[in-house]
Amino acid sequence: MSAAALETTVHDAAGVVLRYRLKHTGQSSDRLGACEVCNRHASEVFHLTGAMLYERAAKPDSDPGRFGWTHHKCVDLFGHRDCVASHRAGTLVMSLPDDRGDPNFRTVIGGVDVLIGRDAEGFKVHIADRYEAVRSTLLRAYRFAEEAVNHPERRRPITALD
Repeated sequence: MSAAALETTVHDAAGVVLRYRLKHTGQSSDRLGACEVCNRHASEVFHLTGAMLYERAAKPDSDPGRFGWTHHKCVDLFGHRDCVASHRAGTLVMSLPDDRGDPNFRTVIGGVDVLIGRDAEGFKVHIADRYEAVRSTLLRAYRFAEEAVNHPERRRPITALD
């Protein structure tokens, strides 16, 4: 199952950041078994894996490897595309252009490069390589980035917290 993900989405479930990768297996239920959600035959089987962003407590605050992904207690399903996709928890925050395991979120909003990075203080928003704000959740950071990109005159000072 080393195929590239068809889509990689990031969700916010009450402050918990979840990443979901949806991959096409190239197989049918004849080989992989019935859909794990609806228990019916699937001519095309998809694989959905989930991961949760976590903090490695033993790492110092300044260590860039302090945050990582774990699959512990996360979804791992085979089945129809719609069936497995319906098992994604939380609010969709963004779709990622690639499926690498970096805990920093790079995306493009309105043609502007946006980086939302996680550190000990929270989610830091960088717009066009310039630090703008820190937010307590990924969803709040993304909404701030959307507002700042679409309405630059409404940007709050970088000291503003939510």
